[in-house]
Amino acid sequence: MINFLLINLLIFFSPNNSTVEKLQETFDQIKYLQADFSQVSESYNAISGKFYFAKENKYRIELPHNIIISDGQSIWNHDISRKKVIISNIDEDPLAFSLRQYIYEYPSKCKITEEKKKDGYLLFLDASDTDLNFKSAKLWVTSNYLIQKILVIDFADNPFTLQFSNIKLLNSIDDSFFEFNKKDIKIIDLR
Repeated sequence: MINFLLINLLIFFSPNNSTVEKLQETFDQIKYLQADFSQVSESYNAISGKFYFAKENKYRIELPHNIIISDGQSIWNHDISRKKVIISNIDEDPLAFSLRQYIYEYPSKCKITEEKKKDGYLLFLDASDTDLNFKSAKLWVTSNYLIQKILVIDFADNPFTLQFSNIKLLNSIDDSFFEFNKKDIKIIDLR
């Protein structure tokens, strides 16, 4: 559930030499990122936590009851209260996401329009390929070309929103931060 809702985390798309292209250029320069996020959906409770990203496809999501870690190849979903972790391959997990995929593969599958706002830009994305896991999305982009908010509408017309705050570009994060190393925990390895 959590991964599904975060699949569209930090979606980036690119119309011709525009806001999204500048967003891609900014993303190319980002090595490490940290942000607070909140997520609201009609069918799920609101959640909030911390999000960390490292190139190429490493991420860590810290929630009150779960920690989700990916080293770009595997995903560890640690249920803290149940003291267990489920490990799966990123390419076999339908709920996994890759920022690179959202930045560089999806643009050709969407009709994209943009609107200049006082404090940034608003991008409208209409999926033209039913293989995508959403029907449309709106992305609020800051004047520094970072994603501030995403509203995604799935094929059942269910919306969910991701809001980012306190976005920080970092110089480094230790690689071990994107690996799961706990002992004395029940492990379910699906790899």
